[in-house]
Amino acid sequence: MAEQYILPVLPLRDTVVYPGVAVPISAGRPGTVEAVQEALDGDRRLFAVAQRENVDEATPEVLYSIGTVVRIIQTHRVRGGVQLLVQGEGRAEAVSYQSAGDSMLQASLLDLDRERGDESNDPAFEALNQELRARAAELGTRRGVPSEALNQLIQGVDEPGSFADLVSFYLDLPPEDKQELWRHSRMKNA
Repeated sequence: MAEQYILPVLPLRDTVVYPGVAVPISAGRPGTVEAVQEALDGDRRLFAVAQRENVDEATPEVLYSIGTVVRIIQTHRVRGGVQLLVQGEGRAEAVSYQSAGDSMLQASLLDLDRERGDESNDPAFEALNQELRARAAELGTRRGVPSEALNQLIQGVDEPGSFADLVSFYLDLPPEDKQELWRHSRMKNA
């Protein structure tokens, strides 16, 4: 069984972060700023997890249990908080949440890995993978992404699951639907 570990919680309103994606985040709530500082004083990692409801005080009851371990890449202090650039590293599940410090939350976590099958020999899987890549390129072109950048992005992610995460992040869906994509991913405890 996988080992549990503890990270400060980065509660997110209207955002779901996926592994492999860099996301700018504004943090202004006291508990969130405290969690960011805790991460900066340590290994720069946080548990980024979406809120079920858009409330000012993120309590365990309003947080999903599945989220992303993120690493802080950049910080910029601003009036009333901090601007972050975080990079999603991997999926995790919160076994429990607990209060810590003055007003932040911490999560006891288990890493989640994708189950890997032998899709390399499955013609149907390969066809779906190619279709997803073609549709992603088409969508990017419609949204005005330069073709050179789009091709570099699409070709830069070889593993099908990572590519699906990348595409899922950019889908124009409400957070609860993006969170549901997490639930339906083929995952297992590490």
